[in-house]
Amino acid sequence: MNEIIKTVSSAIVLTKQLVDISDIVKNSEAKLIIADLQIQLAEVKMQLAELINENSELKRALTKAKSAKVEVILKNGLYYTPEGDGPYCTACYDSENKMIRVSDLNPAFHEIAKFRCPVCGAKYQ
Repeated sequence: MNEIIKTVSSAIVLTKQLVDISDIVKNSEAKLIIADLQIQLAEVKMQLAELINENSELKRALTKAKSAKVEVILKNGLYYTPEGDGPYCTACYDSENKMIRVSDLNPAFHEIAKFRCPVCGAKYQ
Protein backbone atom coordinates (compact mmCIF):
# COMPACT_ATOMS: atom_id res chain seq x y z
CA MET A 1 0.00 0.00 0.00
CA ASN A 2 2.83 2.40 0.81
CA GLU A 3 4.19 1.79 -2.69
CA ILE A 4 0.89 2.98 -4.15
CA ILE A 5 1.05 6.20 -2.14
CA LYS A 6 4.64 6.77 -3.31
CA THR A 7 3.56 6.24 -6.91
CA VAL A 8 0.68 8.70 -6.57
CA SER A 9 3.00 11.20 -4.89
CA SER A 10 5.44 10.86 -7.79
CA ALA A 11 2.58 11.41 -10.25
CA ILE A 12 1.62 14.60 -8.41
CA VAL A 13 5.21 15.84 -8.65
CA LEU A 14 5.28 15.04 -12.36
CA THR A 15 2.08 17.02 -12.97
CA LYS A 16 3.63 20.01 -11.19
CA GLN A 17 6.66 19.69 -13.47
CA LEU A 18 4.34 19.67 -16.47
CA VAL A 19 2.86 22.96 -15.34
CA ASP A 20 6.36 24.43 -15.19
CA ILE A 21 7.09 23.60 -18.83
CA SER A 22 6.61 26.87 -20.65
CA ASP A 23 5.07 25.46 -23.86
CA ILE A 24 2.23 23.75 -21.97
CA VAL A 25 1.62 26.67 -19.63
CA LYS A 26 0.74 28.83 -22.64
CA ASN A 27 -2.15 26.50 -23.49
CA SER A 28 -4.96 27.27 -21.02
CA GLU A 29 -6.85 24.06 -21.81
CA ALA A 30 -3.76 21.99 -20.97
CA LYS A 31 -3.39 23.94 -17.72
CA LEU A 32 -6.98 23.06 -16.73
CA ILE A 33 -6.49 19.38 -17.53
CA ILE A 34 -3.28 19.26 -15.50
CA ALA A 35 -4.97 21.05 -12.60
CA ASP A 36 -7.83 18.52 -12.67
CA LEU A 37 -5.30 15.68 -12.74
CA GLN A 38 -3.51 17.13 -9.72
CA ILE A 39 -6.78 17.35 -7.79
CA GLN A 40 -7.77 13.79 -8.68
CA LEU A 41 -4.35 12.43 -7.73
CA ALA A 42 -4.50 14.26 -4.40
CA GLU A 43 -7.94 12.74 -3.74
CA VAL A 44 -6.62 9.25 -4.59
CA LYS A 45 -3.71 9.78 -2.21
CA MET A 46 -6.07 10.77 0.64
CA GLN A 47 -8.35 7.79 -0.03
CA LEU A 48 -5.37 5.44 -0.04
CA ALA A 49 -4.18 6.85 3.27
CA GLU A 50 -7.65 6.25 4.73
CA LEU A 51 -7.69 2.68 3.37
CA ILE A 52 -4.27 1.96 4.86
CA ASN A 53 -5.44 3.28 8.22
CA GLU A 54 -8.66 1.25 8.06
CA ASN A 55 -6.72 -1.86 7.03
CA SER A 56 -4.39 -1.46 10.03
CA GLU A 57 -7.34 -1.06 12.39
CA LEU A 58 -9.05 -4.15 10.96
CA LYS A 59 -5.85 -6.19 11.32
CA ARG A 60 -5.57 -5.13 14.98
CA ALA A 61 -9.23 -5.99 15.61
CA LEU A 62 -8.83 -9.37 13.92
CA THR A 63 -5.74 -10.18 15.96
CA LYS A 64 -7.57 -9.19 19.13
CA ALA A 65 -10.64 -11.26 18.18
CA LYS A 66 -8.51 -14.30 17.38
CA SER A 67 -6.76 -14.11 20.74
CA ALA A 68 -9.97 -13.63 22.75
CA LYS A 69 -11.07 -16.80 24.45
CA VAL A 70 -14.67 -17.89 24.25
CA GLU A 71 -16.25 -18.90 27.56
CA VAL A 72 -16.67 -22.69 27.62
CA ILE A 73 -17.97 -25.32 30.00
CA LEU A 74 -16.33 -28.74 30.32
CA LYS A 75 -18.90 -31.51 30.29
CA ASN A 76 -18.14 -35.22 29.76
CA GLY A 77 -14.65 -34.42 28.47
CA LEU A 78 -15.86 -31.97 25.82
CA TYR A 79 -16.37 -28.24 25.72
CA TYR A 80 -19.77 -26.56 25.31
CA THR A 81 -20.72 -22.88 25.29
CA PRO A 82 -22.91 -21.63 28.17
CA GLU A 83 -25.78 -21.59 25.65
CA GLY A 84 -25.29 -25.35 25.12
CA ASP A 85 -23.67 -25.15 21.69
CA GLY A 86 -21.12 -27.86 21.02
CA PRO A 87 -19.50 -30.22 21.64
CA TYR A 88 -16.08 -28.77 20.84
CA CYS A 89 -12.64 -30.37 20.84
CA THR A 90 -10.79 -29.70 24.09
CA ALA A 91 -7.39 -30.33 22.49
CA CYS A 92 -7.88 -27.73 19.74
CA TYR A 93 -9.32 -25.16 22.15
CA ASP A 94 -6.67 -25.63 24.83
CA SER A 95 -3.70 -25.64 22.45
CA GLU A 96 -4.74 -23.19 19.72
CA ASN A 97 -7.84 -21.39 21.05
CA LYS A 98 -9.89 -22.84 18.17
CA MET A 99 -13.53 -23.78 18.57
CA ILE A 100 -13.63 -26.96 16.49
CA ARG A 101 -16.89 -28.89 16.63
CA VAL A 102 -16.33 -32.64 16.97
CA SER A 103 -18.09 -35.07 14.62
CA ASP A 104 -20.33 -37.96 15.62
CA LEU A 105 -18.80 -41.29 14.71
CA ASN A 106 -20.79 -44.14 13.23
CA PRO A 107 -22.48 -46.14 16.03
CA ALA A 108 -20.42 -49.17 14.97
CA PHE A 109 -17.35 -47.36 16.38
CA HIS A 110 -18.92 -46.21 19.66
CA GLU A 111 -17.00 -48.86 21.64
CA ILE A 112 -13.83 -47.04 20.63
CA ALA A 113 -15.15 -43.45 20.62
CA LYS A 114 -18.37 -41.48 20.08
CA PHE A 115 -16.81 -38.29 18.73
CA ARG A 116 -13.75 -37.37 16.67
CA CYS A 117 -12.19 -33.99 15.99
CA PRO A 118 -11.92 -33.40 12.22
CA VAL A 119 -8.84 -31.19 12.70
CA CYS A 120 -6.56 -32.88 15.22
CA GLY A 121 -8.12 -36.36 15.19
CA ALA A 122 -8.70 -36.51 18.95
CA LYS A 123 -11.31 -39.09 19.93
CA TYR A 124 -13.84 -38.69 22.73
CA GLN A 125 -16.10 -41.20 24.46
